[in-house]
Amino acid sequence: MRPYLHLALLGLLIGGLLGPWRAAQAQPAGAAVITEPLPGATVSGVVALLGTAADPQFQRYELAFSYDPDPTGTWFSLQDPVTVPMPAGLLGRWDTTNISDGLYVLRLRVYTSDRLYTETLVRGVRVQNSAPTSQPPLSPTATVPGLPTGPDLTAAQTPPTATAPLIALPPAPTARPTPDSAGGFEQGRPAEPGPSTQALRAAFNAGVQLTVIAFVLLGAYLALRAAAQAIGQRLRRR
Repeated sequence: MRPYLHLALLGLLIGGLLGPWRAAQAQPAGAAVITEPLPGATVSGVVALLGTAADPQFQRYELAFSYDPDPTGTWFSLQDPVTVPMPAGLLGRWDTTNISDGLYVLRLRVYTSDRLYTETLVRGVRVQNSAPTSQPPLSPTATVPGLPTGPDLTAAQTPPTATAPLIALPPAPTARPTPDSAGGFEQGRPAEPGPSTQALRAAFNAGVQLTVIAFVLLGAYLALRAAAQAIGQRLRRR
């Protein structure tokens, strides 16, 4: 009988050890999970926060949000603490119309006592309530800073237009027809000199004439002077 007694005592010992472990396994495990929105999501307006907030020793859960990143560790409560566990469903609502656009982080805390809690964070949630501004397309002639500029495509597509020379040259002299002895016109004679050449020639001729007249008057004066001196000498001799 002793071997059976030992086996019975061993069975009671094993049952006593496994009883609390089975009881712990039968109770639901605590959880603090946000399933929506996910990290990196873009939200706007009033956002429904879905997830799980439960624990065998559940006391309450709290929802809060902060800037991402948040160097000061400042958190803003989304709602009053909830004292009813939520196995899976709507945890609360987040009104993003009262905050500025940007990146935020969400926090869920499931408290099992005044100091003990389970926490989960959802980072990188972007709030975008204002419509993004669209930039106008770049024109073909626009340049982007930091990029090399190439040839102007619009200028290459348009044909070049002729431009007037900056310095106007005088027209080349053309041969003018002159009447010949037969009453016709001779071809190939050089053109008559222009008004400027005629004026120079006339001035030169007038200068020559004045010079000749001056020499003639000077010669006449010298001749009259010599004659007067000769007459004076004759009178003195007499």
